[in-house]
Amino acid sequence: MPNKTKKYQLLLHIGLPKTASTTLQHNVFFQLDQAGKINFLSRKSANNILYSSKNIDDLKLETNKLLTTNKLNVLSNENFSHSVNYNSADVFCKLKTIFDDCEIKLLVSLRSPMDFIFSYYVEQYCCNFYADKQNNSFPGDMTPMFETIIEKVAAPEVDISAP
Repeated sequence: MPNKTKKYQLLLHIGLPKTASTTLQHNVFFQLDQAGKINFLSRKSANNILYSSKNIDDLKLETNKLLTTNKLNVLSNENFSHSVNYNSADVFCKLKTIFDDCEIKLLVSLRSPMDFIFSYYVEQYCCNFYADKQNNSFPGDMTPMFETIIEKVAAPEVDISAP
């Protein structure tokens, strides 16, 4: 039941790395926003909150202009949970101050550490090493190695044969 003392309803999505945050943002939150069902504040708004050097009162005023009272407001960013550039405790204090007019519901996405490691490795390999033949420490066909890793850590329904 909504809290009548709070002006806005906010769903704050804090996605840990490699937990499908981007998929949620593009395929769920953005689509629901386009259909007029929610007010998705976008990654740009979240990054503004995270990285802005503005004073907190100005940031709160600016952010509150983006909120609506007649729909669920949604703010999603995987960087709320981690960064080497700032202290997470400071971020949560900042969020609490900026959204003190909101009844906040949290959505935290998690993932098995072993699945995270595998997913992160594959992403880093594809993005940083595969195309760079000088630094590619695994030349040749990687399928046998990935099959072995999947057998040890992934669910049996994972299909690595898909392109």
